[in-house]
Amino acid sequence: MARKVVKSAAPRAPLDPRPEFHGPILQGLRGHEAPVRALLDALSRGRLASTLLFAGPSGVGKKRAALGLAQSLVCERATPSACGACGPCVRVANVQNESVLLVEPQGAGIKIEQAREILRFLALRQLGRARVVIVDEAHLLNPQAGNSLLKALEEPPPGTHFVLVTSQPGALLPTIRSRAQTIRFQALADEVVAALTGAPDWVVRAAQGSVEAAARFSGDGDGWESLRRSALGALDEMVSGRWPEGLEGLRESAKDRDSALFISRIWGRALRDFAFYSAQGGLVEGRSHLPDQAELTRRGARLPVGWLEQLSELCLQLEQDIARNVDKGLAFENFCLSAIGAYSGREPRPVLG
Repeated sequence: MARKVVKSAAPRAPLDPRPEFHGPILQGLRGHEAPVRALLDALSRGRLASTLLFAGPSGVGKKRAALGLAQSLVCERATPSACGACGPCVRVANVQNESVLLVEPQGAGIKIEQAREILRFLALRQLGRARVVIVDEAHLLNPQAGNSLLKALEEPPPGTHFVLVTSQPGALLPTIRSRAQTIRFQALADEVVAALTGAPDWVVRAAQGSVEAAARFSGDGDGWESLRRSALGALDEMVSGRWPEGLEGLRESAKDRDSALFISRIWGRALRDFAFYSAQGGLVEGRSHLPDQAELTRRGARLPVGWLEQLSELCLQLEQDIARNVDKGLAFENFCLSAIGAYSGREPRPVLG
């Protein structure tokens, strides 16, 4: 009898954007050679930890890597890299394997009933070579759900593996983090995002290494492009030492979390361009993230590199504040005050938080 898999209501995207690829999932994973190599090496030597924490930016392939590891664990041919063709491998690729439980947030988080579903799954008789529980966005486990899983995470039943997937490892309960071995995933290189999505250059740059973000920006290209230009227009005024006239419109757009993150990332990329230009004394072909905004980059790069790096840190703090759901209007206002102050001749100070 097939075992229930906890799924979200949203339609599932293909595991690999390249439809012609049908082999083992880990073999088709782009841009994460180091963590994949470490996982396969541990598996081949029988040293794979029973509870793993896959940590890294959103949309870079962590959940796909978790499913790929599950494929390797349940493959009938018992090869570390998985065959990708046997029944268990195919069912994992389709998220239909009776030995793999995928738990995803329902609404605002992962609740106690989903944790109980995991415990019921662990109480059933194991049918295949191994049993795998994947918890996607594990930082959304509420305290009650997380605490109910502590014993299972510390001492899983024989043949059972947990993979916790998160973009915010610091938001997990410390008692959960202490029971897991962390495997870190990095943002994908722009050329990998471009190859996987076929997105235009500005989308690839704005996505900051996330295939998920690139797909989202491509879905309403005109809307995101308009927001990009508004964000750069506001930055143009800031680097002239003026309060941006369009800030209220940006703040209205930023009520949506995705839009707020998009704006902060556009500013962050621009500031990195400014710092690069300032350090090199001139734009270098192919290095600018704003090829259509060369004049803005020239004006923005007039600050000392150290100050530009400090502003970049403040922009990263802005992004983290948005992710933590602090008051977005206040966070944007504080960043603008710092940027305007710097371009008016005062060293920026980390006023966000």
